[in-house]
Amino acid sequence: MKLNPETLARASSRHAWRTVGIWAVILILGFGASGVLLSKALTTDFDFTNNPEAIRAQTLLQRKQLEQDVTPETFVMTGSQGATTDPAFTAKVNAALNDIRALDPSVVLQVPSQFPLSQADKSNPQVAALGPIPSEDGTAVLFNVILVKDSDQTATIVDGLNTIQAKYSTGDTRFYMLGEPTSTAEFKKISEDDLKKGETIGVVVAIIVQLVVFGSLIAGVTPIIMGIFAIGVAFGVVGLLGEVWRWSFFVPNLMTMLGLAVGIDYSLFIVSRYREERRRGRDNLEAIGMSGATANRAVFFSGFTVVIALAGMLLVPTTIFRGLAGGAIIVVLISVALSMTLLPALMALFSDRLVKPGFIFGRGRTLQQGRAGGFWDRESRSVMKRPWVYLIVTASFMILLSVPYWTQSRADGVGHGMKKGFSGIAAIPDGIPTKDAFNVLVAKFPTESGAQSTAQVVIPGSKTDPSVAQKIQALDAAIANDGAFATPQPPQTSQDGTVTLVS
Repeated sequence: MKLNPETLARASSRHAWRTVGIWAVILILGFGASGVLLSKALTTDFDFTNNPEAIRAQTLLQRKQLEQDVTPETFVMTGSQGATTDPAFTAKVNAALNDIRALDPSVVLQVPSQFPLSQADKSNPQVAALGPIPSEDGTAVLFNVILVKDSDQTATIVDGLNTIQAKYSTGDTRFYMLGEPTSTAEFKKISEDDLKKGETIGVVVAIIVQLVVFGSLIAGVTPIIMGIFAIGVAFGVVGLLGEVWRWSFFVPNLMTMLGLAVGIDYSLFIVSRYREERRRGRDNLEAIGMSGATANRAVFFSGFTVVIALAGMLLVPTTIFRGLAGGAIIVVLISVALSMTLLPALMALFSDRLVKPGFIFGRGRTLQQGRAGGFWDRESRSVMKRPWVYLIVTASFMILLSVPYWTQSRADGVGHGMKKGFSGIAAIPDGIPTKDAFNVLVAKFPTESGAQSTAQVVIPGSKTDPSVAQKIQALDAAIANDGAFATPQPPQTSQDGTVTLVS
């Protein structure tokens, strides 16, 4: 048998129950795999897939033992006025330190000793930098805990940290946490909540549109079934592939959006073509075969065109773009496969119910498509009669829509048009603990808040070398009056004296 969209459609329609059964098993396995594996496969980590200067510098620092593969988690405990001198508040800070210290020692590498710091700890810059540090207004204490870098390991203590946070967030005391492990867990939860909300709204709106278009419940729901199958199976595939590499936590949202859009679009096209063939007098299976020879073929090439376009994102050397491209390509390929096989099987099973007007939604409608004198008929004829007029008017309208991009000033006052880059903390919804912690950190500790984002400069040579010392002084002078930078840390030179780190 020659393999093409038409033969696939005819074979699937002749063995409809077998085809539906196979896809049902695949869907169940997909839901199972996504339920068990998908959450662990997602990450907020961002990395380059090539070897730019920043990565080369980081590798050099690790090789010279000037940087450890660790990550900090910042904690802020706030209280009433004068809390930092209150013995009861001091006891709470020390109790929180002990509770954090009691977590998995293979993950929690370094915890400050006590509050307030002893004179010996204050005299050690590296120890003192961890805190605890009282705020200038006497209402808060900040300290940093050093954790391993591996996100899988740090994820194991997030529940414990949440328990500690709840324990010390009572009365006038509030306990805030800010760092990669806790932020990652919260961003995943936000993503999952948005995914559920988006799926619900998207499916409801899609059903309403399909009912209006088809006037039949069965015909309207069929494209939705295709979208759900595409998303469910694709989530399972991403979950399984997550055992090999991590995906951006944005991927499920993109896959849901694209899975519904592509699944519904392809199904709408094929079902409409099938209904046309049925109205021309063809029987059920022959109408499916003819739609397979025309609409299915168009869907096949359309899908692979989309895949080729999405593959362009793989050229961007970052894990986020490659993850988004991979997830999108997977859901499109599955949507195409469903359109080639499952949809013809469903059309064979639903048969006349896809053609006849529904009892409720199709009452009083003939469901005739391409009716002469209808809105789309009149509009199409008008465009073909005066193509240049419509081309000029439409092009002018599109150019007018683009004017703000070229003329409006950016929010930061630099240049015009769209401001590009990372949106920062403002993009996080209000009420999210990570955003609350960041705001408290900036308000109570404006000079220490920069520790969450560190700029590192790698200079060849030893800090005792006059030329290197001169470069360090020039760097200190350049950032001295820049409010975006905190006070630089003392320079560190590798043991072999070949590299100096300024951060």
